[in-house]
Order: sequence, then structure tokens, then C-alpha cells
Amino acid sequence: LFPWGFFLWMEWDRSLKTFSLKGKVLASLFQVVTPRTAGFHTMDVASIGTAAALLLMLLMFIGASPGSTGGGVKTNTVGVVFAFLRSKIAAKETAALFRRTIPPATIIRAFTVVSLALTFVFLFSFVLVLDQPELGLKEAAFEVISAFGTVGLSLGITPHLNAWAKIVIVVTMFIGRVGLLTLAFGLARPPAHGELVYAEEPVTIG
Repeated sequence: LFPWGFFLWMEWDRSLKTFSLKGKVLASLFQVVTPRTAGFHTMDVASIGTAAALLLMLLMFIGASPGSTGGGVKTNTVGVVFAFLRSKIAAKETAALFRRTIPPATIIRAFTVVSLALTFVFLFSFVLVLDQPELGLKEAAFEVISAFGTVGLSLGITPHLNAWAKIVIVVTMFIGRVGLLTLAFGLARPPAHGELVYAEEPVTIG
């Protein structure tokens, strides 16, 4: 609901300018739901402003819910991360949601997924802009995040990508579809027996 209101407000006199009142309300609602993974659009996505594009990137990055065919890091993953951050701000030892304590292993898994996703998105956006300097950062990042979330939305640069850029997008879609943890576990070496554990040392954070 919040993205719906923000998108409607930001694009009222921009990409939604020619729509009727009912059309503006419905088009903005549809446009903040579809980045979850559907990729459909009822308006010219290439005409949206930078703020609206960032909002759609966030929605595509979060993606759908677990158990679905949608991409992104998943809604539950982001929920666990926010629950942990909320617990730390409130100086609590444990993180909880809906009167249930979240296991530490789940929190570590959630942060791992988000960290890997942010790393891949940044790296592939960097490679895309490096390979084709004429691409804008907004357009390149939007294309990569859309591919990672297996959404399919674009700001209009897809036909102008060269062969290497298309390979980057294909690899990004593969990673987004298979899943970061699945891919990481598949490429990881088997755990060594008798793992060496070093003495603990505090590290200053923040």
C-alpha cells in the first residue's frame, strides 16, 4: 500500500499524466504489484522518473514470497532482516516476529542472501556500465535488478545491449532463478573434517 501511494504521488503529473483519475489509481496499483515477478505493465515504464524507478528497483529486489516461482531475495528474508535490526535498536537479545523467536541460523541465512544479492547486483551493474559506457546508471541498474528478480521490466535499453551485456543479463537471470544460497552451496567445497578454529578477537563495528 505504501509503494502504491508513493508511486501515485510521484508519477501523477509525469507518466500518469494522460490517465483518468480511475486509470491513475489502477495503473499505479498494478505497477507496484507487478515488479514482484510478473513483469507486466499498463504504462510506459521508460517514462517514469528516477524516484519511481528506485521504488520499482526496491520492489523487484525484494521480490515474491518463499515457495512461489517469483524471484528476488523474498519477502520473508527482508522481514527477518528488519526484525533483527529492530531487536538490536531496542537492545534486545533475540529477534521475534508474531510472538515467535527467530533462530540465529535463520537470521544468518537472511543476511547472507541479502549481502550476496547486493554484491551481485552492484557487480553486474558495474560490468554493464563498464562494457557500455553510454548506458545510464539508472537504466543499467534497473535492467540488472529486473533480471535478478526475473521480472522482465525494462527502461528501454534491452534492444541496445551488445553481446557481452546480454550475457551478463542472462547470468543474472540464472542466478536470480536458481537462488543465491542454492548456487553458493552447489559451488562450495565439502566441509573439511577437523576444522581449525582460531581464538576470538573483538572487532570495532560502526
